[in-house]
Amino acid sequence: MRSTSRPPAERARGHQARLARLARTDPACAERIRPYLTAPPAGGPEPVEGVPLPPATEPLNSAVRDWVREGDTPAPPDIVIVLGTGEWCEIACLRDQLPAESRILVLEWDVEHLADLFRRRLIERDLADGRVRLVPGADTEAVVEAYQALLNLPAAPSTRVFDRIPAAARAREFYTGALQQICSKMNLSLFNLGTLVYLGPLWQFNTLQNLPLLLANPGVDALRGAFPQKPAVVVAAGPSLEDALQTLPRVCKQFVVICTGTALKPLRRAGVEPDLVVSVDASHKTGPQFETACEHLYLACSSLAFPPVLPKFKGLFSGYHSSNPVGAWVSRFGTPKGLIAACGTVTASAMDLAVKMGCNPVLTVGMDLSFSDDGTTHANGTIYEGRRLDPTQLRAVPGNYQDDVLTTSQFHCYIRLIEQYVQKHPRTRFVNLTTRGARIAGMELARPASIVEYAAGPFDAYGVIARRHAAFDEDLGCEVAAEIDAVIEQLEDIIRDSRRAAMLCNRLMMLFQRPCPGDEVQAAEWLQALHAIDRRLVEADRSSCLLEMSLRPATFNVQMKRQQHEERLCDSILAHRRFRTLYEQIAGAASWTRDLLQKAGRRLRAGASRPKEAQPA
Repeated sequence: MRSTSRPPAERARGHQARLARLARTDPACAERIRPYLTAPPAGGPEPVEGVPLPPATEPLNSAVRDWVREGDTPAPPDIVIVLGTGEWCEIACLRDQLPAESRILVLEWDVEHLADLFRRRLIERDLADGRVRLVPGADTEAVVEAYQALLNLPAAPSTRVFDRIPAAARAREFYTGALQQICSKMNLSLFNLGTLVYLGPLWQFNTLQNLPLLLANPGVDALRGAFPQKPAVVVAAGPSLEDALQTLPRVCKQFVVICTGTALKPLRRAGVEPDLVVSVDASHKTGPQFETACEHLYLACSSLAFPPVLPKFKGLFSGYHSSNPVGAWVSRFGTPKGLIAACGTVTASAMDLAVKMGCNPVLTVGMDLSFSDDGTTHANGTIYEGRRLDPTQLRAVPGNYQDDVLTTSQFHCYIRLIEQYVQKHPRTRFVNLTTRGARIAGMELARPASIVEYAAGPFDAYGVIARRHAAFDEDLGCEVAAEIDAVIEQLEDIIRDSRRAAMLCNRLMMLFQRPCPGDEVQAAEWLQALHAIDRRLVEADRSSCLLEMSLRPATFNVQMKRQQHEERLCDSILAHRRFRTLYEQIAGAASWTRDLLQKAGRRLRAGASRPKEAQPA
């Protein structure tokens, strides 16, 4: 890298320009290092814009490449946590060696060192596209929040720790504590246990239960571009919603009104009929939100939404989360359904739908993402009316009209995710109309009474949505039922193989307990049969997302360290006992999925998806 010797004023201007670029990606990081940039670089010359860093040495490339390959699974990790920045070379190598889908979370305890590194390396270039996230300083809470923000990834995110960069003892103590806090906060006993392991069965059950209605209705992509440059208002259910409902009824026909499920009841009680309702949660707890007349409303929902909710509506526009492979499988048939955004809160999903429909500006009401001073969580009229959290257990964050408001760590994560979403959509004007609530960087702030300033002339948003829904005309039942039949046959084979494998493991345990001369021949025969079964199970796992979801029992049990009740078992008996349990779990999961598919197939063939004219009007 070329050396420079610039006057202090020119050097300061260069730092400010680079900080501005860094702030566009990570404003918090830019502000942390700004006070440390007054001194000249301690470790070498300043970088020159446009002059690339020297390439990493081949030994370093090779070492990083070997580290990537030596993980517990053949697939690269989704998230890599790097302990320390070092000279940034290792991080640049990791970025080059990992696939574009992987994310890197870099922790740097020493902000002064980071500032010096910033003076000598154009690190903002590696941070610009969001693949690398940098957390400066000894703030464990900030580390946890940054990790939570990265969990919005497809499938079950796996995490590995890159600790090959030398660090001082105090720094390593902080890094260790931060990792322990991540495990505690995220309730993870092992880093490679992702959301799908826990919620996969529920998502699969809901999606297959919803299958006939998902196929009989269009996807959210059918709404794309429906309202170019028309204003939209997204109605959430925070405590400030009550203030907005004093004005919204007078102007609702001049907006596309998109309502979250939680806000539906208070919105209707105020006399406003939403043009579109949004539900993305799989939990049964969402059910009471829709205990109101919905038969003339349209629902935009994720494929895994709580099944009893869907038939209540006149029509659906479904989408799938990138983390739900069964939803992606449904979208393969006929016209693709489209992705529905997952940013932690359904309000963010509703904002994304407004953007996809071409709406501009996108206004939000009731999006507090914080609580009243007494801990009140939601507006009156919602299913959470009267619910309060203990204010002493909440944390303070910057407010819209107050210096600080109270929120939870989870909501703070949602705030960051929405800020990132807003930043990625610079052509859309986002306006936050709340009287209270947490500050969302990048969103304009206005009072609810000023909503009239953003209104268009009256237009029939509901009619446009109804016509988009009526234009859908696809009959996919037979095609999907045929594929379901093929998967059921594979599942039957898996069930037979798994039960036989469990029996062979049992026989091997009995043999090892009382070995006799000549047993080696019998053991080798049974082990060969087990290897053949394992090959077939792996092939089945790779052949279909439905099968892969079925074979997701907690395989980590096989690799767990020896438990107290297992101390008396020799290694061979312990291994086969655990594998026997695993095969039994696989057989049970495959049987459960087979029964779900058989029911879905019968409903499809019996016409349970119903033509649209037979749906509730």
